[in-house]
Amino acid sequence: MVFRKIPVDQLGIIASTICILHCAAAPFIGLAVLPLLGLKHDLTHMILAGFVLSLALLSIIPSYLKHRDNSMLIAATFGLSLVLIASFGGESLGEFWEIALISMGNIIVIYTHSKNRKLCKCESR
Repeated sequence: MVFRKIPVDQLGIIASTICILHCAAAPFIGLAVLPLLGLKHDLTHMILAGFVLSLALLSIIPSYLKHRDNSMLIAATFGLSLVLIASFGGESLGEFWEIALISMGNIIVIYTHSKNRKLCKCESR
């Protein structure tokens, strides 16, 4: 498979980290800079959530089919759910809960990618 040659888990960790940093910085910097770039805050969340979701699906599902670690699949599903809820329903949640949920979700997704990498390295031995 083509995607196995690309470090998809590493890209997923990077995407989730960027998402957390964006959420942390947005109240201070992003709200002033994003409109200058023609991007709205919510649109940026949706784009980042799309990258986080895509990279997670490209790495976690094929790996899960090999190692069948249910705890990793549950954690990934929970983390991605939080990211998607915060990204697509953020305005109705309020800024505090939007940032809290998206940050917690991305931390869980980062953990899942890290665990996935370790499980895949054990599988290849």
